[in-house]
Amino acid sequence: MGKEPEVKYRKHTFQQLWKWPSCGWRFFRKHPLLWLVTALCFMLVAMTIGMIPIIGEVLVMFVSPIVLASALLWLASPDKQKPRKQKSKVMKFLSRLENTLLGAMKVQENIVPLLIIGAFLAVSTIVIQIIGHLIAGPMFPSLAAVTDLSLALATRVVLAKFVVLSLYYFIGMWVLYAIPMIILDDIMLPTAVMKSFRGILANSPGLFALYLTTLTPLIIWNFLFSASNLIGFAGFLLIGTALLAVVVNSLYCGYKLTYYQ
Repeated sequence: MGKEPEVKYRKHTFQQLWKWPSCGWRFFRKHPLLWLVTALCFMLVAMTIGMIPIIGEVLVMFVSPIVLASALLWLASPDKQKPRKQKSKVMKFLSRLENTLLGAMKVQENIVPLLIIGAFLAVSTIVIQIIGHLIAGPMFPSLAAVTDLSLALATRVVLAKFVVLSLYYFIGMWVLYAIPMIILDDIMLPTAVMKSFRGILANSPGLFALYLTTLTPLIIWNFLFSASNLIGFAGFLLIGTALLAVVVNSLYCGYKLTYYQ
C-alpha cells in the first residue's frame, strides 16, 4: 500500500467564494436535464421519506452521502466508458441518471466509508432534532407554516430552525468535502474528515454567508407555506430541485478550487 497523498487547502477571499455558483452553473448547463431529473428524483424521495415521523429525516441524512458521492463521481468523469452505438438516447440518459444517483456504490472501496458517513449524519440528525424540540417544543417538527402560529410560538420555531440549520452546517463541515476526497482522490476516511473540517473552517465566514444566501428562498418558502398542502409541497419541490441541481455542481467546483495535493 502506497503512502497516502498529502492534502492541502486554500483560503479563499470572499469574492472568490462567490464565484463557485457561477462555476457550478457552467457545469450544470452542460447537462441541465440530467441534473434537474437527478435533483427531482432525490427531492421526491427525500420529501416523501422525510414525512415519516421521527425516522424520516434520519433516513434522508443516511442516504444523502451516497447520492452526493455518485453525483460528484460522475462529474469527475462523465461517460468515461463510451456507450454502445445501439444504445438509444433514452437508455443512455437512464444509465447516466442511475450513475448520478447510485454510481458511487458500484465501487467496492466506497461502500464502507459512505455508510460510516451516513451513519454519522443519521446520529447527528437525531441529536439536532432533540435540540430543536428543546427549543421549540412539540411544534418543531410540525408541517404548519410559521404564519399559522402565535407570535411567541412562531419566534421559538424560527429560532429552533435557525439553530438547527447552523448545527447542520457545522456537521457538514466535517463531512462535506470528505466525500469527494474519499471517492475521487483515495484519501482515507479519518484524514478526509479532518481536512474537510479544516478547509471549510478556514473559509467558514464566507461559506456560511453563501450557504444561507443559497438556501434563503427555500427557508422562506418553508416558513411561509406548509409542506402538507399542495402549494407548499409543489413550491418546496420545485425550488429545492433547482437549487440542488446547481449546488451539487458548485460543490464540485469548490472542492477542486480548495483542495489540492
